[in-house]
Formats: sequence, C-alpha cells, structure tokens
Amino acid sequence: MKSEYSQILVATPPINHEWYEQPADAIRKAAAALSQVPGIHLTFLGVFSISAEIGSGEVNLMPPERLEKEIEEKKAEHRANIESYTKWFADNDIPHSIHVATGDPADLILKYSKEWNADIILLGTHHKHGVLDIFTANIASKVIKNAPCDVMLISPGKR
Repeated sequence: MKSEYSQILVATPPINHEWYEQPADAIRKAAAALSQVPGIHLTFLGVFSISAEIGSGEVNLMPPERLEKEIEEKKAEHRANIESYTKWFADNDIPHSIHVATGDPADLILKYSKEWNADIILLGTHHKHGVLDIFTANIASKVIKNAPCDVMLISPGKR
C-alpha cells in the first residue's frame, strides 16, 4: 500500500499542559497509524511563545545575552519533552525528526509546512473554547484556511 502522503508535519501541542494531554495522545496515535505506511516521514514541530514561557514583563528588560540563554534553555526543555513524546517512534525505527521553534504557532506551522513540502498537517483540538481550537481559538482555523496541503484535525473525543 502506497500513501499519497510521505511528508507529515505533526503540530505537537504543549506536552505538559493539562488541556493538551488528551489531544497530544490522540495526535500521537494518529501519527503512529500513519507511520505504518512505507515511505512516511514524520516531522514533529513544537512551537512555544518565549513571552509566555519567561513572562512578557521580563522579556523587554532582559539583557540580550540573558534572553538568548533563556530561549536556548526553553528550546532544550521543549525538545526533551518532544523526544519523550516520540520515544515509541524512535524505539520502532520509524523515520521522524523533531523541530522546536519560538513564535506564533499558526504562522510557524504554515511556514514549515511550505518549507518542508508537507503533504498533510496533523493538528489537535482540545475543545476548551470551541470546535476548531488548538493552542488558541484561531490557530486551527488560520492553518486550515491557509495550509498548502491537507490538514487532519484530531479530536480526543469527549472527556
């Protein structure tokens, strides 16, 4: 069986946030199912906001070298979380890569889906604020409207 999809961008939600526990699990299960098709490569993209991580009041007051160090530490922390999240894929020799970026999630998902020639984007919802809600209410709708490829919205179901 050959799939039309070979490059899959997996928009990884914040792994350690309680709202995203079920969506993260649902996304991982969908990625695992798709990964069984030969020729698939998964790219797990974790996006975080440095102002949300460090605190918006501090960002502008930090010396640039301290801010840069804080950003690198947060990137390493997020990467470690995603490596833990993707351990099953690594243990089963499933081709995948991990990328961590800072900025607006919708903009970065769209940017990387274009740069990496993604065939499909896996995107989760948590139903805390609406049907098309991922990290904030307008991320999923912005990605759906502007994606250069297919988008699969993944819902964990009702609690």
